Amino acid sequence: MKIVEVQWVDAQSSDEWQTVAHATADELPIITTVGYLLRHDKTTISVAMQLDTKNDKTSMVMTIPSSWIKKLRTLRR
Repeated sequence: MKIVEVQWVDAQSSDEWQTVAHATADELPIITTVGYLLRHDKTTISVAMQLDTKNDKTSMVMTIPSSWIKKLRTLRR
């Protein structure tokens, strides 16, 4: 199974009172996720941080919308 590095733009929220200028000035964070590639299609990518190959199970799965992806790199095939 491929191991990939995904750089993606994350959503951001705030629940504090602030000016509109301050609320709209922040840049969205770029996040890097590394893991086993479970699925990649035109709408989403799913990457697992843990994989139990003996029992065909996984945990710590991150599913990211494809439109949020900035860079995708294969680390191991």
